[in-house]
Amino acid sequence: MLQISSALITAGLLLAVLWPAFIPSVVGFLLVGFGIASVTPLAYSAAGRATTVSPGVALAMVSTIGYLGFLLGPPLIGLVAEVSSLRVSFALVAA
Repeated sequence: MLQISSALITAGLLLAVLWPAFIPSVVGFLLVGFGIASVTPLAYSAAGRATTVSPGVALAMVSTIGYLGFLLGPPLIGLVAEVSSLRVSFALVAA
């Protein structure tokens, strides 16, 4: 499921980057949303089944990494977009 989700995310970003018209971009970001929608429940589920640390610690670790991505991702994408373009920054995320 994670591989399918990753493929949807990558395909959606590449669609938005390679065909920057309104409708294809909306469809691309729709694919990104579908791909991301299943990643969080899968990550929390895998953390809950952790055997090396307690499930509570594993859930806290996954949550911390997720929040760190929410805090650092947009500014980094914006920095790359400022230096080059938004298309380049989304292409780097897709890569």
